[in-house]
Amino acid sequence: MAWTAPRTWVAGEVLTAALLNTHLRDNLLTLDTFTDADPTLSATTTPPTLSDDASHTVDGNYLLAGGLCIYWFYVAFGTSGVAAGSGNYTISLPVATAMSNGWPIGSGWIRDSSGTDRRLVTVTVGPTNQTAYLYAEGADIVTDASPWTWADSDQILGFMVYES
Repeated sequence: MAWTAPRTWVAGEVLTAALLNTHLRDNLLTLDTFTDADPTLSATTTPPTLSDDASHTVDGNYLLAGGLCIYWFYVAFGTSGVAAGSGNYTISLPVATAMSNGWPIGSGWIRDSSGTDRRLVTVTVGPTNQTAYLYAEGADIVTDASPWTWADSDQILGFMVYES
């Protein structure tokens, strides 16, 4: 069910069940309908390889209400055939954003499974309106080698809210 632009009501108009269902009930129901949208982790030079088997995980869901997109995502490198790729990491957006490159649109965390290192990240609009960059706490942009070299079982997760 898609979001319907709410109606402009006029004085004296007869309120009917059909109008209320279309402009109130149905729009409220869209706020409870998330859509699957597995993210794509990429890099500006060479994309990472999450695994050479099914040991990696990608998951995500988004909700679109009018011009507002709410999206959560999770990426976990696998345990076999992992390659970090090269360049700045980007996460795909499920719906193009109307916002400009560099605008903050979310947050999350990254985890290095070989130790106890976890960092908060700020998610910003990336080089296109359908990608996002990750900026790690205490470091710069997340890349194949920053804040660590990505390897088996490392994780990225985040949450975004932006104008579509």
